[in-house]
Amino acid sequence: MRRKRRGQALVEAAMILPILTFLLLATVSFVVMLNTKIAVTSAAREAARSYAVYQDAGRARQVADQNLRDTVMGYEGGAQVNVSPSGGYVTVKVTYNQPSLVPGLFRIMGLNEDFGAVPISSAAVFRIEPR
Repeated sequence: MRRKRRGQALVEAAMILPILTFLLLATVSFVVMLNTKIAVTSAAREAARSYAVYQDAGRARQVADQNLRDTVMGYEGGAQVNVSPSGGYVTVKVTYNQPSLVPGLFRIMGLNEDFGAVPISSAAVFRIEPR
């Protein structure tokens, strides 16, 4: 009788372990994506502020890239930074493709996955300061 219970516990553990592993990986991936969203939002705001003060699109792109480099773990460039001044205001949109920690995980969760990356974007609008 005792031997039968040990086998039962092993089977129960084998059934639960994949579910717990999936939940752990999904949680870690979600936290990394949330951190990246915060960093992309900050980069867009800093770039928009830079353009509002200096009115230099190249400088605004550098500010956004440096901000992402400082805050996103494993960032190696590749973010798209669009600077659009119009009517006394500037809109900066930053888009970054966050690589998946576990390829295929986002597809299982029902999110769009493009070659193991999830696009994360944010925009900021600032009033251009007079010179």
